[in-house]
Amino acid sequence: MFSKMTSKFLRQVLIGLALTSLMTGISFAHEYKSGSIKIVHPWATPTSAGTEVGAAYLEIKNLGSKPVRFLGATTEIAERVEIHSMSMTNGIMRMRPLDKGLVVAGRKSALLNRTGLHLMLIGLKKPLEIEEMVKMTLHFKGRPDIQVEFYVESMMPVEHHH
Repeated sequence: MFSKMTSKFLRQVLIGLALTSLMTGISFAHEYKSGSIKIVHPWATPTSAGTEVGAAYLEIKNLGSKPVRFLGATTEIAERVEIHSMSMTNGIMRMRPLDKGLVVAGRKSALLNRTGLHLMLIGLKKPLEIEEMVKMTLHFKGRPDIQVEFYVESMMPVEHHH
């Protein structure tokens, strides 16, 4: 049995931890859904003044049985947004735009992260600042556009899949 004093102390600790996590900007997770497409945790990395390119990441979940084609995105803060693939060959990093978009198979996901596919924001009109929300419109072939907000946060650790 906890005493009233122990219970009160635990409650104060839990409230303190909750407030701390809110104030430190720990991974602001958010989702959007349109039909069978679910967008999970769209986020972007901060940039410094004078930087003309930025990067943004998200997960696209196709909850339906038919494939969907992600064509790209638009935003008012950049001249254009491109879907890029990144690969390492013999220690050389290569980035290439996916001109035909990205197909997400039925009941599958596409993870756009720091180590592979990602969105490149080209011709930034202003720096991306930590904790800012950046509006973007995601475009899919034969489907309605999805309005999302990317949360600008510091670099997260590289995702690990087991």
